[in-house]
Amino acid sequence: MRIPPTLLRTCAFLPVALIAGCGASSKSTPLSPETPGSTKAPVLSWPQPASVTSQTPLGTTQLNATANVPGTFAYNPAAGSTLKAGDQTLSVKFTPNDATQYSAATASTTIHVVDPEDAPTVTAVQISGSATSVQAGATIQLAATAVYSDKSTKDVTASAQWTSTNTAAATVKAGTVSGVGAGSTQISASFNNVASAAAPITVTPPPAAAPPPPAQVTLSTIQISGSSSIGAGANVQLKAMGTYSDKTTKDLTSTATWTSSQTSVAAVQGGLVTGVNAGTADIVASSDGVTATAKITVTKGVAVQIDPSMSQTDIQNAINGSQNGDTIAFASGTYKLVNPGLKLPAGRTYLGSTSGASILSGAGGYSLASFSGDGLTIQNITFDGGGLYLAGAVNNVHVEQDTFQNINAPYANWTAEIAIFIDTSAANSDFSNNTFKNIGANLQDKFQDEVFSAGMLGKGLSNVTIENNSFDTFTEGIHIFYDNLDGKNVHINHNTFVHGHRIAIEQQNGHAGGLEVAYNTLKEPLNGWALTYGLSIAASSDSGTGIIVHDNLIDADTPVGADCRGSGCYYPYGIEAWGTGTKVYNNTVEGLWGHGVSIGSATNLSVTDNTICGPNMQADNSFVDYEYGSEPGTVIQGNTTTAALTCGSGN
Repeated sequence: MRIPPTLLRTCAFLPVALIAGCGASSKSTPLSPETPGSTKAPVLSWPQPASVTSQTPLGTTQLNATANVPGTFAYNPAAGSTLKAGDQTLSVKFTPNDATQYSAATASTTIHVVDPEDAPTVTAVQISGSATSVQAGATIQLAATAVYSDKSTKDVTASAQWTSTNTAAATVKAGTVSGVGAGSTQISASFNNVASAAAPITVTPPPAAAPPPPAQVTLSTIQISGSSSIGAGANVQLKAMGTYSDKTTKDLTSTATWTSSQTSVAAVQGGLVTGVNAGTADIVASSDGVTATAKITVTKGVAVQIDPSMSQTDIQNAINGSQNGDTIAFASGTYKLVNPGLKLPAGRTYLGSTSGASILSGAGGYSLASFSGDGLTIQNITFDGGGLYLAGAVNNVHVEQDTFQNINAPYANWTAEIAIFIDTSAANSDFSNNTFKNIGANLQDKFQDEVFSAGMLGKGLSNVTIENNSFDTFTEGIHIFYDNLDGKNVHINHNTFVHGHRIAIEQQNGHAGGLEVAYNTLKEPLNGWALTYGLSIAASSDSGTGIIVHDNLIDADTPVGADCRGSGCYYPYGIEAWGTGTKVYNNTVEGLWGHGVSIGSATNLSVTDNTICGPNMQADNSFVDYEYGSEPGTVIQGNTTTAALTCGSGN
C-alpha cells in the first residue's frame, strides 16, 4: 500500500497499523530515501531525568531531548509545570525545520516525582583533602561531600559555602585554600544549612627568595710597587696589586705574568727583578687581560753585603763606604741596634733578604734608621722596637714591603712611638705595601688629646702615595698635620686598619687640597672614647679645593668597653670632614658610631651618596650632622641611612 506524501506528514490520519511506520521514536523505521516523494524519520534521544520533588518546576534539566536534525520541541507537560508524586510520563513532539525531507516525530520518558516529605535530606557535610598545610602565596584544594538520609552522597564543592576563621592566614573559595600569611586557620563548608566539621590548616612562610646571582667581578687595574732603581747584580722584589670592579684588592704578585722589555738590563721572575747591566727596562705584570708597567733603572752600582754578625759600627762603615746607586743588601737575621741607629746615605737601595726576615731591632725610644736627602729605597726590612726617621726635606723616597712592629716608647717620649716620621716634608715619594703592627699600644689607656703615636706621621707632603698598607693594633694609623697640600697630589688609598684606638687617618690643621682618601677599610676599633674617629679630615675652613674622601668602609663592629670616658659608650665619629670644597661620597659608615659624617668648619662641602647605618646614629638622628652648626654652601643629598648595625658590607 503506498501512502500519499501529504498523509505521511500527519500520523494522526493513519490507521493504527501504520503509525509505527510514521513515528519518530528510536524504534520507528524511516522510509527509504530512495523512494520518490518519501521523508526521513528524525532520530530523537532523551535520557531519563533524575528524580525531582513535586515542588520542582520542570526545566531544561528534565526537558532536554535532542534530535539529529534542526527543529523545534514541544513538551508535555510544558516547562515550568510541577508534577504529582509518583512515576510520571513526559512527552515531546519534534517538528523538523525541513519538512520536505524529514517527518515530525514524538518521544516520551518517565520521571520519578518524590513527595517532599519523603525526599532524602542532607545529614552531614564532609571535607576531604590530602594537605593540611599550605605555604603563603600557594594554594591547596579541598572537597566537600554532602551525605543524605538515604545514605547517598553528592559532591557539593562548587556549591557549598566555604569559610576561613583567619583570613589573615588563608582565604577559601570553592574549596581552594590560598595561603596569605604565616599562621593557622579553620576551614569549614556549609550546604543546605548543614555545616561540616572544621579542618585545621597551617600556613607556613613562603620559601626564602633565592639570592640574586653574584655580580661578575672583573679585574680593573694592576698597580706595581717597589723600587724603581737598583744596582747591577742586586735584586729587588716588585709587588703587583690588583683592584677589582667591586673595589676589592688582591695581591697578584705570585700569579701575574712578569716580563722585561730589556732582559740584558733587568731580568724578572715572580716580580723579583735582577739588575744585569746599567740601563732602563720596562717591567710588565699581566693578569686576566690587564697589564701594568713599571720602569726600572739599573745603575752601575754594586751590591754591598751586610751580615748580622757585623757590629753596628762595622755596618755603618760599610754603608758609608758605598757609592751612589749601590744596593745595601741585608742578609736574613736580627741586627741589634742602639741609639742613634743607622744613618742612611742618599742614592742607595736598602734591601732585606727575600729568603728570610732581615730585622733591625732596638729597645724602643729612638729611631732605628734615619735619612735626609734625595733618593732612598727601603724594601723587605723589618723595624722592630723602633722606626724610620726622615729628617728635613726628603725627596724620591720609596718605603715598600717593609714591616714596622712593637714600637712602644714611654709616654713622655711619644715622638718615638712613630713608625715612619716625616719631620719636615716629603716629595715624589711612595709608602706602599708595608705592615704596621702594635704601634703605640701602651698609650691606649691614656685618653690624651693629640697623642701622635702613629704608623706614619707626616708634614708637607707633595706627590706622595700611601697605598696598600696594613695597620693592626695602633693608636693612630696615618697622621698628616700642619701641611700645605693645596694641589700637591697626595693619595691615601687601599689601606686596611684593624684594632685602632683613636683615628685611622687624620689630616689636621693647615691648608689642605689635592688630597684623596679612598678605598680604605677600618674595622674592629679598640676601646672607643670621646676622641675616637674613623677618618678625621680636618683641614681649616680657608683651605683650598680638591680634598675628596670616597669609597671607604668605616666599620665600628666591636662593642665599646666599659670605660667609655665621655663617649656615651659608642665610637663618636665615623668620618669628620672639614675644608672648602671637600667632597665626601660613596663611603660606607656602619656599626656603633654616634655620628656618621660630621661636618666641621667648611664652605661648599658636599656629603653625597654615602651609605650610613647604625642604631646610635638612628637614635640621635646623627647620620650626617654639624659640629658647630650649619656651614655655608653645604650640600647633603643622596645618602642612604638605616638603623641597621651593618649596611650589607659583609664585614
